Amino acid sequence: MLWLISARLLFVLRTRECHQKGPKALTQHPNNRHSALERRIRLVCPWAEPFLYRISLERDPAFLAARRAAAVARLNAGAARWREWATAIAELSVEGSSSLLEVMIAALTVTDFIEVTFKKAADFAGFLFPGELHIERARFEQEAYFNACTFFGSANFHDAVFAKRGAWFENSEFDRDAVFAHTQWKGAAEFRSTAFEGVLNFADAVFEKDLWIADAVFRRLADFSRASFAEAAGFSSSIFLGRVTFTDACFEGSAGFTDTIFGSSVSFERAIFESKAWFNRCRFDDAACFNLAEFRGDADFHDVDLAPQTGADASRLSELQRRFGS
Repeated sequence: MLWLISARLLFVLRTRECHQKGPKALTQHPNNRHSALERRIRLVCPWAEPFLYRISLERDPAFLAARRAAAVARLNAGAARWREWATAIAELSVEGSSSLLEVMIAALTVTDFIEVTFKKAADFAGFLFPGELHIERARFEQEAYFNACTFFGSANFHDAVFAKRGAWFENSEFDRDAVFAHTQWKGAAEFRSTAFEGVLNFADAVFEKDLWIADAVFRRLADFSRASFAEAAGFSSSIFLGRVTFTDACFEGSAGFTDTIFGSSVSFERAIFESKAWFNRCRFDDAACFNLAEFRGDADFHDVDLAPQTGADASRLSELQRRFGS
């Protein structure tokens, strides 16, 4: 794991160094600075040279196809090549700030795997994503390893399908929004000790096997509305600092929220719990809505730390504590 720590440290240090050099770079003659940036782009992303002076890059099919092919080639080249690119592109994005090539450089920080099919194990373990990650509608036919990754931009996995062999995201950091809406998980999904700094969207996700997202931190909205969990769903010891919604979610297997902290409002409205639901030692610091939630199996509401509730929320929680807390 030392190389993972070193890679992240190198990335941060080089980025800081670029910021410190920023004013000096801006004092260069515009033509000299422009030429230097062109040379850096050709060195870091040689495939991008034909697109240097095109406009509307994000609507240019040729550019998008070339960027996607370059991302696949970097992945196939291995972790060292990826770290080299991530560090260089971060430096370039700082150096190119407020330049004529700023839009071009911003487009180069994006990682694009849209609709890519990964026929062998997709090993992104320890990777740094310096800009947005677009991996919508991707298909993983083998294992997917995203453990110990850092996503500096938003990460969009909308409508991706993960194989029976499983997907791992443990110990990763999402610095911006993370979208997993409408994803399908045919194998186990592992998110233990992951940090979500932005909005997290798992709406309409389908988990056919276990989901383990224990010891995670959610700083903003976490949306699991209409998600379905066929087997165990483990959220124990996680901390939700933003609003949380499990509205209309369906837990067919056990639902584990033991020792979980809900720092803002949480809704389990109309959620269905087919098997045992563990809420023992939970802490609810704000409104907790269980209205119309169905507990068809057993549940545990022992030692719940509950903020004062009002109206229907208070009545429903009192009922649940009488039923499952004694």
